[in-house]
Amino acid sequence: MTQYEAEFSMSKIINSKDKIDGVEYSIEENIALGMWIYRLSLHTEKLKAYIIFNKIIKKQLYFLKSNEDTNDYSYNVYYDIIEIFEICTKCDNQYSSIKQLCQLLNIKIQYEINQLEKYKNNLKILQQDYLIKRNYLILYKCLMSHTQLLQVINMEGNEHINDSSSSYSGENIVSFSNEFIGNKDVNKGSSGIAIKCRKGTVNPKITLFCLRGLLVKVPFKDMPKSLKFRPAGCKKEKNSYIVPLYSDEVLEETERRVIRLNEAKMKPTRIKQERVAELFGEVLYRSIFGNYYNVWA
Repeated sequence: MTQYEAEFSMSKIINSKDKIDGVEYSIEENIALGMWIYRLSLHTEKLKAYIIFNKIIKKQLYFLKSNEDTNDYSYNVYYDIIEIFEICTKCDNQYSSIKQLCQLLNIKIQYEINQLEKYKNNLKILQQDYLIKRNYLILYKCLMSHTQLLQVINMEGNEHINDSSSSYSGENIVSFSNEFIGNKDVNKGSSGIAIKCRKGTVNPKITLFCLRGLLVKVPFKDMPKSLKFRPAGCKKEKNSYIVPLYSDEVLEETERRVIRLNEAKMKPTRIKQERVAELFGEVLYRSIFGNYYNVWA
């Protein structure tokens, strides 16, 4: 809240009860939380702290109350355990708090385990060429010059796993601008100088990954509210994707699509949108070319 809102809330609390002695309060700016907060101390024997399970929001809440009447919400201050931990440790966000708490309490989150195993599987397949070459030779020949960028995208997802409530189709969402991900894909030239993958090179590769089913673009309308924002310092367009598990079923479908593209004599660097609709149907066409959007200002 703002400084004015904190002061106004404080005055309402103090004036709402008569015969209150020994009230101490302060209003200060919490830079970590980005807001003004008020602190209230009531010197009274009636003040009690306890925990109640709230059936509506399904959370255990920590309460401070001036009496034991559950219907009297005067002087209530309450937090759930995640919020308390987030404030005390100055975590960047609630999900960071949850991860730290899980580490401290040795709690394993199945969703996170599944996503980590998925990225580990995908990176193993991409980094060990023979795994694709042995069973999917046509796909292997087509992917040879693109695997590094695909590895970078999988590594980016592996490093930024959100909670399951911020997923799409049960998979972790990875958001980036093509320029950002291109700067991560760096090769060493013959002279030893680092060469970054430029935006003009990244764009057709990303389109190919989506067309082949190795990457799936997330429609803006289906994005979780918590992820509909522009990262600090980012002024470029971005898209959001999920990476499927590179199972035999996915790789077989990917190779089938590669064969269809070859039969249609469509060059990877010159994908014609209208031909994609003809070859693969309107649904796939729209999933690739119909969801591009600008980040919010």
